[in-house]
Amino acid sequence: MDDDQLEADIRADLQDAPNGLVVYVEGPSDIPTVFALLGVAEPRDGIHGGTLVKVPPRAGGKLSLDGALRVAAERGLPGVFALRDGDGCAFAELASRFDAPFAGPLYWWKSYSAECLLAAAGWPGNWPALPDWPSALEPYGPCVAINRLSRHLSATLEQLGLHRLLRNPPSPLPTAAGIRSQLSAGKHALLTFDAEAAFDAECLEFGQLLCADLREALCRFNGKWLTNHLGPARTGLPPEACRDQWLNDVRSRGGLPEVRDLWRRITGRDP
Repeated sequence: MDDDQLEADIRADLQDAPNGLVVYVEGPSDIPTVFALLGVAEPRDGIHGGTLVKVPPRAGGKLSLDGALRVAAERGLPGVFALRDGDGCAFAELASRFDAPFAGPLYWWKSYSAECLLAAAGWPGNWPALPDWPSALEPYGPCVAINRLSRHLSATLEQLGLHRLLRNPPSPLPTAAGIRSQLSAGKHALLTFDAEAAFDAECLEFGQLLCADLREALCRFNGKWLTNHLGPARTGLPPEACRDQWLNDVRSRGGLPEVRDLWRRITGRDP
């Protein structure tokens, strides 16, 4: 999709929004989560209080959010905002890109993903009791650790100029000799990385964070594990039913105050 087409699509989204505001999110599953955290029912058309919440025209993801915001800025299209996952960044950094007085247009959830905020909103009262969050999340330490290690290795590949091969092959296609040369240039970084020690350190640090600062720990915990694994394991519900019940519970509690406050700052209206 070229920039002209993207501009046309953004203009169409702004026209669909009665108050001329659109909030783009990374993926379809973020949409019902946003409305639950606002404490309101999910509208079928994605429009609440005149503001449209949807996946950006390039089908979602961080690159789509970046592209939509870039074109909106370059083409002079006001009223375009976006919400993206924290993806392992530290809580203080995420808070600085979410809380007032930060004014966007790109906001970052103050956790690994929007689903992590369900934990902050509360555990459904009609489900089997959760002992406590540190105990419930501690077994996921190895998953957290390997997830963070994969990001380190991806960063190394990026430094070597090879990260694009994991997405879409460039044109012209790289040769085996060319890739081998790049790997050779980065051989020291690859060979000196002690993956086992790094894994152990990540597991230990996650366990310590669970006891010291749950918010910080949730910045490392993939929120989709809550609705796809932890919730179903505790309730016996399939993941989709688990997610829907949790979202309904959060909605019935009135959502999460910090998300409702963000909505006011973006739209100028109460949710």
